[in-house]
Amino acid sequence: MKYLVLMSGGVDSAVAAFMLLRDGADVAGIHMLPGNDASAPPGSCWGEGASESAEHAAAAAEGLGIPLTVLDVSSSFREHVLEAAGRMYSAGLTPNPCALCNRHVKLGSLIETARASGQVFDRVATGHYARTALSSAGRSLLFAGADRGKDQSYFLSLLPQARLNLLDLPLGSLSKREVRKIAEDAGLSRLVMKRESQDFAAGGAFAALVRDRTPAPGPIVDFEGRVLGEHRGAMLFTVGQRSGLGLGGLREPMYVLEIDMPGNRVVVGPAERLMCGGLRAGGMNWIALENPSGSFRAAVRIRSRHTPASCTVSVSEGGDEIEVSFDVPQPAVTPGQIAAIYDGDAVLGAGTITGGVSSKGR
Repeated sequence: MKYLVLMSGGVDSAVAAFMLLRDGADVAGIHMLPGNDASAPPGSCWGEGASESAEHAAAAAEGLGIPLTVLDVSSSFREHVLEAAGRMYSAGLTPNPCALCNRHVKLGSLIETARASGQVFDRVATGHYARTALSSAGRSLLFAGADRGKDQSYFLSLLPQARLNLLDLPLGSLSKREVRKIAEDAGLSRLVMKRESQDFAAGGAFAALVRDRTPAPGPIVDFEGRVLGEHRGAMLFTVGQRSGLGLGGLREPMYVLEIDMPGNRVVVGPAERLMCGGLRAGGMNWIALENPSGSFRAAVRIRSRHTPASCTVSVSEGGDEIEVSFDVPQPAVTPGQIAAIYDGDAVLGAGTITGGVSSKGR
């Protein structure tokens, strides 16, 4: 079995490659260059730090004795991640750029470019903390990782069957501590980056996405329309945000409830008004379910660190949209984020949140 392992320069992907080699697989590494933008924030994956990641990936591959190919995917990354996320922010949405990258670039154009360049492989592997399997009907399934604190199934939930069909995740049944121990014993720890991968929006990456989009100032209003202050651009805020509002002298903390882009308003209110009884989502990517219809019981995760909440899911005719009714209202349902549907550890499907259904009449 010939594996192509996506090597980031970090410990997780290096250990994934090591485990496959240990099991007797034929392994080659591939590293993607999403960009080398000098104006990108420090630490961002498409900035000048990208060359450091490539060096660590090369060192890990050499230590493992496997070939490594480095491919420039900056054009695809800019189109499918930077520009797409920027458009979403400008529409008042809060995207998940890492999920966009996994679907369109890391497990999309990178794999296609590798094949086009003559790479021959049967399977693809990454260092994500999640699990895959094949159903009795031949459908590729996705499950949460055994290490709940590191589980990355949420970020992979937009992968279509064509991508999941190729994907193996060697770390899915391991904890981060176990992975570090394997790396130490194999002599890999000294070859890879010591820091964890940054969240895409950390270190000013969010600001970089909207720097070419001129935000217009406008009013900050409460849920009854009373003006409380002024913002520098509605696209700069996200639902649930408390800091940076510049609202002093109020009796209670205020949180962003809604980004009203047509009215260029940021709507705020007290914490209890963040609670939503449900949500709507579209662009559904079904994984365990092939042609769902009607309603069913499940649990939905509305952001990466959110504990899946028990709910009833109602599927539209055609299956492209869902409406979710939570058993217990959930805070800060954020348009643009992913709604991932779980049945236990299994990911049933996922889509993009288009709106919340408020429990307080928002």
